[in-house]
Amino acid sequence: MTRQKTGMMELLLLIFLMAPLLPILHAHAGLQGTTITQALEIALKNNPTMKSVRAQRDATEARIGEAKSDFFPQIVVTSGYTRYNAPNIIVPIHETGVFPPLDNDIYE
Repeated sequence: MTRQKTGMMELLLLIFLMAPLLPILHAHAGLQGTTITQALEIALKNNPTMKSVRAQRDATEARIGEAKSDFFPQIVVTSGYTRYNAPNIIVPIHETGVFPPLDNDIYE
């Protein structure tokens, strides 16, 4: 649902739920001189059910954005470094399958 349709649905729901309470709000809440439109706006802004609906809508829109993000390119950068204190022994191999004996004098 688009935001405009959701806003219209919220307003209609609020009018339906709050219409019987408007005379009471007007008389007891000190809303002298407040129009019905202003009273509806105040009620819509402070109604816990409407706050919950707006929070759920925002969460749904965030999940949609998260799902769309899988289609965007991603960059992954990794690096590593290893340092050995002992030198590596290098032994030349002259024939295939024949390994020479280790020599303690040949180092990298």
